[in-house]
Amino acid sequence: MKLRRVLPLAFVATVLAPSQAQAVEQEWHLGGAANYGLLTFARAPSRNGFGGQLLARYGLNDALDLSLSAAAMSFLEDGRLVFSGAAGVAYVVDVLRWIPTVGAHIGVVDIVTTRCETLPELCYHDIRPTVGVPISLEYRVLPELPVGARFEPTLLLFGEPSWLLTTSLYGAVAF
Repeated sequence: MKLRRVLPLAFVATVLAPSQAQAVEQEWHLGGAANYGLLTFARAPSRNGFGGQLLARYGLNDALDLSLSAAAMSFLEDGRLVFSGAAGVAYVVDVLRWIPTVGAHIGVVDIVTTRCETLPELCYHDIRPTVGVPISLEYRVLPELPVGARFEPTLLLFGEPSWLLTTSLYGAVAF
Protein backbone atom coordinates (compact mmCIF):
# COMPACT_ATOMS: atom_id res chain seq x y z
CA MET A 1 0.00 0.00 0.00
CA LYS A 2 2.78 2.46 0.90
CA LEU A 3 4.67 1.51 -2.25
CA ARG A 4 1.78 2.88 -4.35
CA ARG A 5 2.28 6.26 -2.72
CA VAL A 6 6.05 6.27 -2.91
CA LEU A 7 6.37 5.30 -6.60
CA PRO A 8 4.56 8.35 -7.99
CA LEU A 9 6.62 10.63 -5.74
CA ALA A 10 9.82 8.91 -6.85
CA PHE A 11 8.80 9.32 -10.49
CA VAL A 12 8.10 13.05 -10.04
CA ALA A 13 11.40 13.55 -8.21
CA THR A 14 13.26 11.76 -11.01
CA VAL A 15 11.66 13.87 -13.73
CA LEU A 16 12.22 17.15 -11.90
CA ALA A 17 15.71 16.49 -10.59
CA PRO A 18 18.48 17.81 -12.79
CA SER A 19 20.89 15.29 -14.22
CA GLN A 20 23.53 17.97 -13.69
CA ALA A 21 23.51 21.67 -12.91
CA GLN A 22 22.99 23.58 -16.17
CA ALA A 23 23.13 27.28 -15.41
CA VAL A 24 22.45 29.39 -18.47
CA GLU A 25 24.65 32.41 -17.78
CA GLN A 26 26.66 33.62 -20.79
CA GLU A 27 24.77 31.18 -23.01
CA TRP A 28 22.95 32.06 -26.22
CA HIS A 29 19.65 30.47 -27.23
CA LEU A 30 18.60 30.92 -30.85
CA GLY A 31 15.38 29.35 -32.08
CA GLY A 32 12.03 29.53 -33.73
CA ALA A 33 8.41 29.05 -32.77
CA ALA A 34 5.05 28.23 -34.32
CA ASN A 35 2.46 30.72 -33.02
CA TYR A 36 -1.26 31.01 -32.47
CA GLY A 37 -2.42 34.53 -31.73
CA LEU A 38 -5.61 36.20 -30.59
CA LEU A 39 -5.88 39.88 -31.51
CA THR A 40 -8.52 41.66 -29.43
CA PHE A 41 -10.07 45.09 -29.87
CA ALA A 42 -12.33 47.09 -27.55
CA ARG A 43 -14.97 47.79 -30.24
CA ALA A 44 -14.58 44.89 -32.68
CA PRO A 45 -14.58 41.09 -32.62
CA SER A 46 -11.36 39.26 -31.75
CA ARG A 47 -9.32 37.77 -34.58
CA ASN A 48 -7.51 34.40 -34.68
CA GLY A 49 -4.17 34.12 -36.44
CA PHE A 50 -1.19 31.88 -37.01
CA GLY A 51 2.44 32.57 -37.76
CA GLY A 52 6.02 32.16 -36.74
CA GLN A 53 8.54 33.74 -34.43
CA LEU A 54 12.31 34.04 -34.12
CA LEU A 55 13.62 34.00 -30.56
CA ALA A 56 16.99 34.87 -29.06
CA ARG A 57 18.06 34.83 -25.43
CA TYR A 58 21.38 35.55 -23.74
CA GLY A 59 22.16 34.61 -20.13
CA LEU A 60 23.33 37.79 -18.42
CA ASN A 61 23.84 36.03 -15.09
CA ASP A 62 22.47 33.07 -13.14
CA ALA A 63 18.94 34.50 -12.90
CA LEU A 64 18.48 37.08 -15.69
CA ASP A 65 18.43 36.73 -19.46
CA LEU A 66 18.25 39.34 -22.17
CA SER A 67 15.50 38.23 -24.56
CA LEU A 68 14.61 39.30 -28.10
CA SER A 69 11.80 38.24 -30.41
CA ALA A 70 10.49 39.00 -33.89
CA ALA A 71 7.20 37.58 -35.19
CA ALA A 72 4.90 37.59 -38.20
CA MET A 73 1.28 36.43 -38.02
CA SER A 74 -1.60 36.25 -40.48
CA PHE A 75 -5.19 36.87 -39.41
CA LEU A 76 -7.10 35.45 -42.40
CA GLU A 77 -10.57 36.43 -41.12
CA ASP A 78 -10.09 40.02 -42.22
CA GLY A 79 -6.78 40.00 -44.10
CA ARG A 80 -4.60 41.51 -41.39
CA LEU A 81 -0.91 40.83 -41.07
CA VAL A 82 0.87 41.53 -37.80
CA PHE A 83 4.61 42.08 -37.59
CA SER A 84 6.20 42.58 -34.18
CA GLY A 85 9.53 42.90 -32.47
CA ALA A 86 10.35 43.16 -28.78
CA ALA A 87 13.25 43.13 -26.35
CA GLY A 88 13.46 42.80 -22.60
CA VAL A 89 14.66 40.77 -19.67
CA ALA A 90 13.51 37.44 -18.28
CA TYR A 91 13.88 35.90 -14.84
CA VAL A 92 15.06 32.30 -15.20
CA VAL A 93 14.78 29.45 -12.70
CA ASP A 94 17.30 26.92 -14.03
CA VAL A 95 17.66 24.43 -11.18
CA LEU A 96 15.43 21.74 -12.70
CA ARG A 97 15.17 19.97 -16.04
CA TRP A 98 12.06 22.08 -16.53
CA ILE A 99 13.08 25.75 -16.73
CA PRO A 100 10.35 28.34 -16.13
CA THR A 101 10.90 31.97 -17.15
CA VAL A 102 8.90 35.17 -16.82
CA GLY A 103 9.91 38.48 -18.29
CA ALA A 104 9.02 41.99 -19.37
CA HIS A 105 9.25 43.17 -22.98
CA ILE A 106 8.87 46.48 -24.72
CA GLY A 107 8.47 46.56 -28.46
CA VAL A 108 6.53 47.63 -31.48
CA VAL A 109 3.77 46.04 -33.57
CA ASP A 110 2.64 46.87 -37.10
CA ILE A 111 -0.89 45.75 -37.99
CA VAL A 112 -1.25 45.82 -41.76
CA THR A 113 -4.74 45.64 -43.27
CA THR A 114 -4.55 44.05 -46.73
CA ARG A 115 -8.14 43.17 -47.65
CA CYS A 116 -9.62 46.50 -48.70
CA GLU A 117 -10.58 46.25 -52.39
CA THR A 118 -13.98 47.91 -51.85
CA LEU A 119 -12.74 50.68 -49.52
CA PRO A 120 -9.09 51.52 -50.29
CA GLU A 121 -9.02 54.06 -47.44
CA LEU A 122 -9.22 51.12 -45.02
CA CYS A 123 -5.80 49.85 -46.15
CA TYR A 124 -3.35 51.08 -43.55
CA HIS A 125 -0.49 50.35 -41.19
CA ASP A 126 -1.27 50.67 -37.49
CA ILE A 127 2.17 50.96 -35.85
CA ARG A 128 2.03 50.95 -32.05
CA PRO A 129 4.39 50.49 -29.11
CA THR A 130 3.80 47.44 -26.93
CA VAL A 131 4.41 46.10 -23.45
CA GLY A 132 4.42 42.31 -22.98
CA VAL A 133 4.96 39.65 -20.34
CA PRO A 134 6.51 36.52 -21.89
CA ILE A 135 6.06 33.39 -19.78
CA SER A 136 7.67 30.12 -20.82
CA LEU A 137 8.31 26.61 -19.64
CA GLU A 138 11.34 24.99 -21.23
CA TYR A 139 12.73 21.47 -21.16
CA ARG A 140 16.29 20.54 -22.13
CA VAL A 141 16.05 17.47 -24.31
CA LEU A 142 19.84 17.63 -24.56
CA PRO A 143 22.10 20.22 -22.91
CA GLU A 144 22.20 22.12 -26.23
CA LEU A 145 18.57 21.56 -27.27
CA PRO A 146 15.88 23.35 -25.27
CA VAL A 147 12.23 23.03 -26.33
CA GLY A 148 9.26 24.65 -24.69
CA ALA A 149 5.93 26.41 -24.64
CA ARG A 150 5.48 30.16 -24.38
CA PHE A 151 2.55 32.46 -23.63
CA GLU A 152 2.84 36.22 -24.07
CA PRO A 153 0.06 38.70 -23.38
CA THR A 154 0.99 41.97 -25.09
CA LEU A 155 -0.78 45.29 -24.60
CA LEU A 156 -0.83 47.55 -27.66
CA LEU A 157 -0.38 51.09 -26.36
CA PHE A 158 -2.12 54.23 -27.63
CA GLY A 159 -5.17 54.25 -29.90
CA GLU A 160 -7.96 51.75 -29.41
CA PRO A 161 -7.29 49.45 -26.41
CA SER A 162 -6.02 46.19 -27.91
CA TRP A 163 -4.23 43.02 -26.85
CA LEU A 164 -2.24 40.43 -28.75
CA LEU A 165 -2.24 37.13 -26.87
CA THR A 166 0.32 34.73 -28.33
CA THR A 167 0.81 31.06 -27.54
CA SER A 168 3.69 29.17 -29.14
CA LEU A 169 5.74 26.00 -29.17
CA TYR A 170 9.44 26.53 -29.75
CA GLY A 171 12.76 24.84 -30.17
CA ALA A 172 16.20 26.38 -29.86
CA VAL A 173 19.90 25.68 -29.97
CA ALA A 174 21.95 26.67 -26.92
CA PHE A 175 25.64 27.49 -27.19
